[in-house]
Amino acid sequence: MESFTEAFRQAKDKVKVADYGVNRILAMSRDANVVRSALVNVRDAQERAVDAILLYERVYKRVPAYPVGHLETKLRLFSQYCIKRYKFTDETVKDIRLVNEWVRSSEGLQISLSSDNRLVISDGGFQSQSVPLAGIKSMIVKANSFIDAVGKVVQNVGSD
Repeated sequence: MESFTEAFRQAKDKVKVADYGVNRILAMSRDANVVRSALVNVRDAQERAVDAILLYERVYKRVPAYPVGHLETKLRLFSQYCIKRYKFTDETVKDIRLVNEWVRSSEGLQISLSSDNRLVISDGGFQSQSVPLAGIKSMIVKANSFIDAVGKVVQNVGSD
């Protein structure tokens, strides 16, 4: 029973760190690595929230065993077993995949902040991708509301 509450607590902590990084530290430093770190924290927070609800479902034998480290498997199980039961939307899964894609595309590549508040990810050649800072902030807000919704589920252990 403690594993899903621990996963929820970790998710809540990770999203707080991401929010603080983007809204406070970035205003002082304008460092692109702060944004990358925030994206990694949002991805980790979302993954831990999905872990929390899957582990909760696992306690009640509603979800089969799944491999620990594979995000796509977790998202498939989450879509299959949890979206309808807890009234989440398919948009949540799309957002998690989008943040995961942003993090994967920025790993090992050069990143910078443009003057118009966009995170520019370039491979050193002609390929580049830009992510608006407002989009990253909205993903943090969406992740926080998703984690709060997961918290309502996993905190009500005795009511099921």
